[in-house]
Amino acid sequence: MENNIFNFATKELSQDAMICWLVNWINSDEPKYKEMGKTFLDLLLGANARTEGYHDVRIKTQFNKIDVFIEFNGKYI
Repeated sequence: MENNIFNFATKELSQDAMICWLVNWINSDEPKYKEMGKTFLDLLLGANARTEGYHDVRIKTQFNKIDVFIEFNGKYI
């Protein structure tokens, strides 16, 4: 799937869509975009950022009344 902000912005607020779009770059094969997504998620996590990196990143919107639900490395935030 091409990483396109409009895939997330169909019914979501633009802020939610932007968060999803930025984090989803972690799934890119392009190193500079992958790094951008990782850096953004690191900023969101602060002291809880993962030094070992992120894999199996899945993003859900409006999941159980949660605006943006992100799963990675078998965990979620």
